[in-house]
Amino acid sequence: MQSKCETTQPSGVPQSAASAKHRGKGRFAALALAVLALTALLAGAAFFSLTRTLSQRVQPIEVALDAPAGSAMTVLLIGSDSQGASLDAAREGRASDQRADSLMLVHLPADRKDVYLVSLMRDLWVKVPDHGEAKLNAALALGGVALTVRTVETLLSLPISHVAMVDFEGFRGLTDSLGGIEVDVPRGFASYHLPGEHFAAGPQTMDGTHALAFVRERYAFGNGDFERVRNQQRFLRAVAARLVSVDALASPLKTRAALAALMPYVSLDKAWSAPDVAALALTFAKPGSRQVNLTTLATAGNARSANGQAIIRPDPQAIARLSAAVRTDRMADYFAALAAVPQVQANEQPTPAARVAPVAPVPPINAAEPVTSSIVPSRTLSKVPT
Repeated sequence: MQSKCETTQPSGVPQSAASAKHRGKGRFAALALAVLALTALLAGAAFFSLTRTLSQRVQPIEVALDAPAGSAMTVLLIGSDSQGASLDAAREGRASDQRADSLMLVHLPADRKDVYLVSLMRDLWVKVPDHGEAKLNAALALGGVALTVRTVETLLSLPISHVAMVDFEGFRGLTDSLGGIEVDVPRGFASYHLPGEHFAAGPQTMDGTHALAFVRERYAFGNGDFERVRNQQRFLRAVAARLVSVDALASPLKTRAALAALMPYVSLDKAWSAPDVAALALTFAKPGSRQVNLTTLATAGNARSANGQAIIRPDPQAIARLSAAVRTDRMADYFAALAAVPQVQANEQPTPAARVAPVAPVPPINAAEPVTSSIVPSRTLSKVPT
């Protein structure tokens, strides 16, 4: 298999629901389920057996999903850093003090040849159903996973097939269970989350604690969230490389330990059990070269909302292209277009002082619209080969 600042209180979220203790949360936990899928591809039938054993440890999510049955599948991955707080309210669709610190759309095509992952910036200024305009990550606090799904479906004009939520603490254990992960740090920085610690440029072997600090960091970078998402994807590539290494593949006990560390922190919608996830993964476990493709949805730049929040404006054209590609099961064309027109996003500029009007909902997408190289791409685009 071949395998992104400033935190401000979401509009309409009570102070208790956006407690300061959560403002420094990790933004990457959704990547954990992507790693779970990678592990599944490698472990095959053994993973299926193990997941059945661990399925009782996976927490159910109360959410109604209206996606039509079909061979292609679109999954919403939500990452939340609970820091010991209960995720029950979020899972049950009630207001809580949790925010969606990472959101990722995963598309599994009908041919199951590859996997496509698109990160959604948490500060996108969007319409939250029944709550007006707010940051995308506010939906989890306002109405749990169910409202987050509705918000993403409204933003992208797409139905979601399944949803999963992962607490970042499971990712810490996953890293440690693999004996550490080596990441090529692009530039050194002093850690905000681990005072006194400095991440040197170059290859660094990280334990779970240092890996979390690495993927959480935004204060050290001028482009904040955007660099953080890139670091999250760099880390995911490193985890994938570790999982396909000879010693990891040769040790079923190590694979079992990695999954055991992760599974208790995974929540799935009730219609999608852990064995179902494993059975799906088995369809990928066939001879031949496959890819996990990663990118970030392009945006229209940083701005200030009418009530003074630092936000990121959605790019309607970029959203339309992504929606059409998912709807028509043409994500391979979408990623090929991104690779053909690489450029730095306009939204990696300092936040302007100008305020913006509320963002209107995205109109329905024409399913027949072709995906061409006119897509405005993200700078973050990667493939992990095996």
